Amino acid sequence: MMLVTGTMSAVRNAVLKELLARKIPVRAFVRKPSVAEKLEAQGVETFLGDMTERESVQKALQGIERVYLISPTGIVNVKNFVDELSPRRCHINQNSRATKARKRAQSPL
Repeated sequence: MMLVTGTMSAVRNAVLKELLARKIPVRAFVRKPSVAEKLEAQGVETFLGDMTERESVQKALQGIERVYLISPTGIVNVKNFVDELSPRRCHINQNSRATKARKRAQSPL
């Protein structure tokens, strides 16, 4: 199963749509019950929680093999996921403005 974060994101919606079309089991990490209801109506399993709370992240990751991490607030939210996933050697796809800017700054091109 894949976990997707980024509750109010157009990118998140596109990722979820593609995963559902490919019949890949997916769980969305959301903060708001109203968002969870909309996603569940589309066939997405949801987890209500807060990405800044490590315990919430741990629970959301139960049964997860891959994560598509969309983190508009950057490093604060990402740290909990990286800390939890690193020992499990899970694959992390991260999409955030901070990460893209950091990669551009480090790129020799």
